[in-house]
Amino acid sequence: MAKVLAVTEAVKSLAQAESRFGLRPAPEEAFFSEWRGNLPELTGAELTHLQRLRERLLYHRAGGDLLEGSVMLLAASPLLELAGLYDPPFRMRAEAAVEVTVDDGEEVL
Repeated sequence: MAKVLAVTEAVKSLAQAESRFGLRPAPEEAFFSEWRGNLPELTGAELTHLQRLRERLLYHRAGGDLLEGSVMLLAASPLLELAGLYDPPFRMRAEAAVEVTVDDGEEVL
């Protein structure tokens, strides 16, 4: 019978996945053609900012694992800022806190 592993146990980083499976980034800027049609033109400043974000993310990714919080700081948050999604009429909402109580008869966790 085949041994089943969670992907995070079998592959620990993007660099390891690239090496193990022979993956490589697609250099073609038009790789996702559906992202190119009927979109507003970006300004020179926006293009410069996006290029800087891309280089920064690739630099840090090359150093090893990037956890979710790191990706948020390096890419997601700056992209949301650039797109104006922190400004009205948009509002941010954090995840709701969840509390789980387990009473097994001996103790409450």
